[in-house]
Amino acid sequence: MTWQQAEQYDAQVSLLRKLANTSTRFNVREVDGQPALVDDRLPSDECVRVDGPAASDLMRHLFHLNHYALLSLVGLLEAARGTKAQSNAIELLERLKLDQDPL
Repeated sequence: MTWQQAEQYDAQVSLLRKLANTSTRFNVREVDGQPALVDDRLPSDECVRVDGPAASDLMRHLFHLNHYALLSLVGLLEAARGTKAQSNAIELLERLKLDQDPL
């Protein structure tokens, strides 16, 4: 890995860390018969409702890809640098498209 590649790798891991640190600590729950993301730390039990044919699939993914899972992933990516797993870690970071605006 060249120093430019190492710098880019570190920047991507930093972006993922920032995403994890700023992510809502939500729970997936059913609200009024619909799947919803609920932040239990908020007094009003605010939530984001998800509707449509893919709602249950999306909720299943979000249930597993939560704040704490993202933090663990950051740790794994940091540990993978300089190991045989590094090429897989680079591919994962590329697939996450962290440097692109989702909207």
